[in-house]
Amino acid sequence: MVSNQVSSHIIHLHPTLKCNLKCSHCYSSSAPHYRDFIDLDLIKPFLLSAHQLGFNTIAVSGGEPFLYQNLDALLSYSKKIGFKNTLVSNGMLLQSSLAKRSLPFVDFIALSVDGNASQHDLIRGQKGAFKKMEQGIAILKNQNIPFGFAHTINAENWKNVIDLDTWVRKQGAHLLQLHPLESIGRAQNDCQDFLMDLDTLHKIYIIGNLLKRESTNTYKVQLDLLHAHEIHQDPSIIKYFGEDYEINKDNFARSLQSLVVNEKGDILPHVYGFNPIYKIGNISHGNFKLILDDYLLEKGLLLYNFIKECFRKTKKSKQKIYAWSEFLYAQSYAVKTSFLDVK
Repeated sequence: MVSNQVSSHIIHLHPTLKCNLKCSHCYSSSAPHYRDFIDLDLIKPFLLSAHQLGFNTIAVSGGEPFLYQNLDALLSYSKKIGFKNTLVSNGMLLQSSLAKRSLPFVDFIALSVDGNASQHDLIRGQKGAFKKMEQGIAILKNQNIPFGFAHTINAENWKNVIDLDTWVRKQGAHLLQLHPLESIGRAQNDCQDFLMDLDTLHKIYIIGNLLKRESTNTYKVQLDLLHAHEIHQDPSIIKYFGEDYEINKDNFARSLQSLVVNEKGDILPHVYGFNPIYKIGNISHGNFKLILDDYLLEKGLLLYNFIKECFRKTKKSKQKIYAWSEFLYAQSYAVKTSFLDVK
């Protein structure tokens, strides 16, 4: 979730869906009852070959990273081969023995925050969640680990964004990511009343950009909203390189600036939950370079044409503001054109 602040070539790794919370807006529907996790012996060769292709940052999420039993070994290995290690956490388990073993290998951690204490606890479904997260902040400060906050904006808490920005700055954070609530995962059923209309998204876009202007060298605001004008002015912002783009092995790897490895080990482009028709492969199949070579031959054009079609839709639509990750997710299931015949 903090990829734009850390690296342009990032792997979002979800080694488990086990979590100590059951948040109503969770895009991966993580929960305490999950027990499965990805074997570290499968992750290692994938990361090594991915690093050789230019990927240099991992963002471990889930689920809650500090419930992945091999987290310390994973971060130690990825750090050793040259990755920057970032985590997305609810911040409540930073006092655990696993956290103590893992934090020395962490370059940056984003803590999820959903507004003030009452708003946060309501979304998280646990009273005192905000207070425990604050205790986690203190641990990060004591260990001088750079941290930021990932804030899911909804129809109730958007009016408090400026106050939240003030609070985040006081914590000594380096980042505030403003991410609109998406109708993905558990939110599809539990958060329909919190979804925002286009009018509210326009307001958030204005507020977010005003806050971005107040960013400094040590504190950045990241707004996960795009205006159609931005997309058309610089199509590369959505990983679209124009009609004359020729797919080959080198530029295809570079264009895949964001990959997702889900809890099953499936490698997906762009966002969690993306339509599996675009699945690149599975880390259990071995070297990522070979996986990518096979995908390029079989489905590379499929993925490129999908982004092309999404770009065309923004040209035709009267809609001006896009929560791009949700747009891609929805379009991956909605777009039906002749290029889907690619084998």
